[in-house]
Amino acid sequence: MEMKMEIKKIVSIMALVSMFFLCAMPVYALTKGSPDTAIWGALDPKTFVVVSGVDGGDAVGYVNAQNNRGTWQGLGTDNFTDNGVKWSVGGSTFGTDVDLVIGQDVTFKFLLWQLNNGRHNYDQIFAAFDVGQDFVFNDTDTILYEQVDAIIPNHVDDYTRTYSAYTEFTLSFIIPDSMEVGTTWLRARTTCNHTPFPDVTAYNYLAQGETEDYQLDIVAAPVPEPATMMFFGIGLLGIAGVSRRKK
Repeated sequence: MEMKMEIKKIVSIMALVSMFFLCAMPVYALTKGSPDTAIWGALDPKTFVVVSGVDGGDAVGYVNAQNNRGTWQGLGTDNFTDNGVKWSVGGSTFGTDVDLVIGQDVTFKFLLWQLNNGRHNYDQIFAAFDVGQDFVFNDTDTILYEQVDAIIPNHVDDYTRTYSAYTEFTLSFIIPDSMEVGTTWLRARTTCNHTPFPDVTAYNYLAQGETEDYQLDIVAAPVPEPATMMFFGIGLLGIAGVSRRKK
């Protein structure tokens, strides 16, 4: 009978410890604001590099997505290279070569550039993350879709870029246990209101903007060392023993 009581105590203590760690885990939400220069470096929106032509995604095995590059919005510091998304896992340095760990949180940062003086009221930023690893960006894979108002809507085009600006979007979530060790892809896009909100998808043609694709490596969470688990168990037994002696 006493042994059963001790086992119950240990189970209760382990449950309390688990609840503590769950409560201590931060809850993330989408935020937007000024870019973090420690991550992106010094930024001057007037120096965003624009190259005309057709842009498209390059995710291997996926249906492609195309858009005219235009001169009114983009990702990162130019509209022809993939440099508008970075991510961090477990407090690591933000970059594009960080492994995603199953069961752990990942934080993505998206850098949107707007000329903010075109003949439209708003721009859009979109991102999809292939959770199913099935080479398809489903509707449920959309992790970011925001309508971003222009600072000066319907302003006559001003190629001095007087009103151009950067906005950083930060988004975090836990890599689900359903994902498998291997790779997956993220697709980020931006455009104006020529495609009205919320009609942008991972695949449709966009009259202007940019499309960026990123391959991400998915790895398993590290297994706790046997010694760590042993000391944890000894600690629980010690706590139960102290409680018993007090009685």
